[in-house]
Amino acid sequence: MCANKGPTVTVGKVLNTEEILGGYNPISWSANVPYKACIQTSESFIFSLNKDKLDESIVSFISENDGWGAVYEYEHGYPHFGNGPDLTFGGCIGVVQSPYSKSLSYQIAIRSTGNFELVDWEVFSIMKMNKFV
Repeated sequence: MCANKGPTVTVGKVLNTEEILGGYNPISWSANVPYKACIQTSESFIFSLNKDKLDESIVSFISENDGWGAVYEYEHGYPHFGNGPDLTFGGCIGVVQSPYSKSLSYQIAIRSTGNFELVDWEVFSIMKMNKFV
């Protein structure tokens, strides 16, 4: 449902915590990618926010030396950021894959532990507006 919608922000709440994880994709997710596709963009970022520890919030940008890509598309998966993927919201269509995070394509890890469970997650379409003068 998020394919071909333009730039998006994906956010999810981690089970039994006050932690919100997410990522920004400045390009459209593709529909029905029958293969794995790594897309390069310098504008993507992933983040971790915690209501109880706002001073420990993390924003991680794509590494300049990454040769793989900022977003990863696959017909059997939910939004993936990075080639690790550095942040994934899980798998679908018969592929069992739990949400997890690790540091590979982005500058720093956004979590200290890789696996987690989500209470819920959503993808939001982003519209760019012209600046007012």
